[in-house]
Amino acid sequence: MYLTKFYEKTTSQGIVKYILSLFVLSFGSSAVAWFIILILKKLNIELDNTEKPLSQIPKGLGLFFIVCIITPLLETWVAQVLPISFFKRYFNTRTVVFFSAAIFGLMHWYSIAYMLNAFFMGLVLAGGYISWNKPHIIHPFWIICIVHGLRNLLAFILS
Repeated sequence: MYLTKFYEKTTSQGIVKYILSLFVLSFGSSAVAWFIILILKKLNIELDNTEKPLSQIPKGLGLFFIVCIITPLLETWVAQVLPISFFKRYFNTRTVVFFSAAIFGLMHWYSIAYMLNAFFMGLVLAGGYISWNKPHIIHPFWIICIVHGLRNLLAFILS
């Protein structure tokens, strides 16, 4: 309910504010994921894998291109566009968002912790994709690609 109001309010404020709102909300989703991860770690549940994604690729322009441009395009298509287009014919919006987020989480199989974080990020991305109601201005695919690319850019800079 609160997220529905959030999406309604932010879509009415224009593209840039909508993108920035989703970007900020994505950090809230990460906070929820990491809170759950901390609880699971307290229960002695193994969540981490020693191999990190893309660790074999040398840092530089090539990695930047893969992480910040190619990956958001492909993952948005596979985890938001295709499942949402298919499932919205058969299920309600909440279920569609859940399916899309689950696919997004499973695509980040590097560790359970990473998958959980990606699942919550997927909730934000799927909700943002469905909520953007101005495709005549810019298609929601591009909105989500930009948000995803910004998140990956931040991770790229901090790594």
